Amino acid sequence: AGNSKTDVQLTKTATRASVAKSRAKFTSATSGGVKPRVAKVKRRAQRRRVAAWWSHLSQGVQVLTVVAGVAILLAIAVTMLLNTALPQFFHLEEEKNILLVGADISSRADVIYLVNVNPATQTTTVTRLSATTLVPVIGGFGQYPLGSVAPVLASFGANSLQEIRAGYTFALSSVIDEVYFWPELAEIRTAAELKNTFKSLIFDDLRRRSALDISLINSYFQIRANKPLAGVRQVSEVGQLAGGQAQLGRSRLVACPVTLMNAADVNGLASRTSQMLENSGFSVVNWDTAAQTIERSSIYYDGSEPDCLEVVALVQKIFPQLELVEDDGGAQGQKYRSKAVISLGRELAD
Repeated sequence: AGNSKTDVQLTKTATRASVAKSRAKFTSATSGGVKPRVAKVKRRAQRRRVAAWWSHLSQGVQVLTVVAGVAILLAIAVTMLLNTALPQFFHLEEEKNILLVGADISSRADVIYLVNVNPATQTTTVTRLSATTLVPVIGGFGQYPLGSVAPVLASFGANSLQEIRAGYTFALSSVIDEVYFWPELAEIRTAAELKNTFKSLIFDDLRRRSALDISLINSYFQIRANKPLAGVRQVSEVGQLAGGQAQLGRSRLVACPVTLMNAADVNGLASRTSQMLENSGFSVVNWDTAAQTIERSSIYYDGSEPDCLEVVALVQKIFPQLELVEDDGGAQGQKYRSKAVISLGRELAD
């Protein structure tokens, strides 16, 4: 019995030892095998993430390459459009004088540029005018600094851009086709600055009026198409202007009496124009309302009268938009006991 108990005890002890040994082996085997597998799984996941990152990066580079290519093509297309296509549609048919005034219409200007754009010679000239130069103000109002012409005319009742243009034409003895008032006008020294100025004027006009000024756009593209700007001149006297003419004498104007016809259907237009012309030396013997309205002004005169030729020349400077200038031998004037008849069209009221 004693031996039997001892055998049982030994058997249990051996069994426990065997189990412990087996457990130790299992633990050692499992711990040594799981860790490498976990590490391998992590490495695979990391490789997949890196591969995905490179794939996304490659796709992004491809997208950027496509976008850059499209941008380059668009830039080339825009350049071709600006340099070849659009100038075919937007350009000037004849020479134009454009006055750039660095102020609004009611303020004194310190910066004034006269830009001559000539499509025939493919040239553009820019002249900076002295704002302090004294010039005559149309209407017999005396002399004022060039920078004050617009506010002076406005204070005397000139309420249209046409009248302001006529005032500058009279003051400079050169036909001014367009006047642009822009308080943000900066110094113009180079062709690039001139182009940027006109481009800014286009966008500013579009912002304010929500409409395109085709005349301004035509001038801009003509400047682009012309030869490079040689430089900017600065003059202090009106007589120094390129192509400038001495002011026409006023003494002979009375020898060609003028009749004004209001064909614009605007009350008081003939009366206001008559006062302006008379104060400037013209002899206005009659003014009346025309039976029919017309869009553009016209003048009929007696070409055999040298004095009338002088009158017509000056009137064309004051109103360069005259559509019809006709020598009818004084036939129209005879109806009103005058030698010239000016019919004022609707464009003078704009």
